Amino acid sequence: MPFYGFFAALNLYYTDVYKKDSAAKTSRFVGRWFYMQPLTPPGPWWGGLYVMPEFQPVYDFETDDSSFWIGIEFGKMIAPGKIAYIKPGWGVDNSELVDRDKTFEAGFRWFF
Repeated sequence: MPFYGFFAALNLYYTDVYKKDSAAKTSRFVGRWFYMQPLTPPGPWWGGLYVMPEFQPVYDFETDDSSFWIGIEFGKMIAPGKIAYIKPGWGVDNSELVDRDKTFEAGFRWFF
């Protein structure tokens, strides 16, 4: 079995469609860039482990501010289409209140 990982990039742009006048204008780019690397081949209880680092550059066009967030997802493929994972993350160069500092995510994905 080849042990190749893969790279995926999702680039998002957030803007306002409707808002009240008291809310600040939103114009922000967020990239979600991943690299998924299998660690063990599918199989027994220890099989199907993977690591997936994620890098998120963020640029706010309204404030001319940039920052980024990095997270490292550790997961296990439990069955075809069923994945459990944890993902700690850290914000870097945060200067706005909406920027993330430290995060921790635990989840379960079920593809059907």
